[in-house]
Formats: sequence, C-alpha cells, structure tokens
Amino acid sequence: MALVDRLRARWIALAGAILAGALAGLAFSALRPAIYRSTAVIAFNIDDGATHVLPLIVEDRALDKVWQVLVADFTVEAVRLSLLEKGWQTQELENLDAFRPHLRVDQRLTRWELSASMRIVPSPRRQPMSGRR
Repeated sequence: MALVDRLRARWIALAGAILAGALAGLAFSALRPAIYRSTAVIAFNIDDGATHVLPLIVEDRALDKVWQVLVADFTVEAVRLSLLEKGWQTQELENLDAFRPHLRVDQRLTRWELSASMRIVPSPRRQPMSGRR
C-alpha cells in the first residue's frame, strides 16, 4: 500500500515522466532512417508416398540443395535486379557483393526463408506497389 500511496502523491511527476518518455521515443523513431525488410518463404516437401521413407541423410542432402538454390548468384542477382527495376536506389544494390551481406537464409523444418534487410530511400520514379492504395 505504501507504494500506491507514494505514486498517488507524485502522480504529476509520474505522468510527466511517461509523457517525456513517449516524446523521446517518438523523436527517436522520427530521426532513424527506415529499414525495409522483405521475406520470401519456400516450402520444400518430400513426398513419402512416392519415395517411401527416406533416411535422414538423404533428406538433409535434398534440403541442402534447396539452400544452394536460394544463395546461388543467379537467385540473389534476380532479387537485386527486381528491386532496381522497381526504382529502388541505394549503394547496397549497386552490385551482387554489396547486396549479399543484407540477405539471410533461415531453415524452419522443411521451410526456407530468404530475407533481405536494408536502409533504402525510394527514388522519385519508384513504381507503386500493386494492390495497395
């Protein structure tokens, strides 16, 4: 009860601290550059009915082949060129070697996620996203 009584007695200071924290958070978020993230999910399944039950080592090899396709130069280059065609301009998109560090591949069971994360400033000629207005 003593804590509640102290908070009631100092409610103005508490409200001021909450308001100051909210304003500081708002100012911080307004000053930070935007970070855009995109994720592509690829599900990979082995048809046990057609192949019978495979040993785990064979399943791991198949999953490794999917990973190799995701991180292959032609896949990463296709993603990079797609962003450039949509009008995105940033140093990270200048070449494949600059773009690759912004990619991440995660495996979740038989599902792969290819994620890109970077600070991008859209150019004036950027095409609007389809389906959104």
